[in-house]
Amino acid sequence: MTDKAGFQGFPSEGIDFLRGLELNNNKEWFLEHKPVYQASLLAPAVELVVALGERLSERFPRITYDTRTNGSGSLMRIYRDVRFSQDKSPYKTAIAMMFSSPGGKKMGHPGFGLQLTTTEVGLVAGVFGFDKAALARYRDLITAND
Repeated sequence: MTDKAGFQGFPSEGIDFLRGLELNNNKEWFLEHKPVYQASLLAPAVELVVALGERLSERFPRITYDTRTNGSGSLMRIYRDVRFSQDKSPYKTAIAMMFSSPGGKKMGHPGFGLQLTTTEVGLVAGVFGFDKAALARYRDLITAND
């Protein structure tokens, strides 16, 4: 029997963790269940980043992936930035990742993304945020064609 390597899916404990986090989005609950998050969501998500990243880079050579789990890599952080949000829940209740070309902010380059929640999987493609100069150029292009 051959031992399969790579992404094998998310175990049910990982999805159960997200369901629990939806109901208990607080630091105490998260810290108590963090080992489940790390083993059943984060570790498989890294395997998925590698599997998808390799396939995407075959077809789109400028697309890269990064297995860092601190938010600097392809995986988005689980911690929410609540500074300017009315929703002060500290944790995201989804696993999300981005694959884009290197250099600068990952959301400012054309790329592909995936988000997994307890009820759906979302796939996205495009540029998700422009810097100020790029936004001005984009707006000029749109209005020039009116």
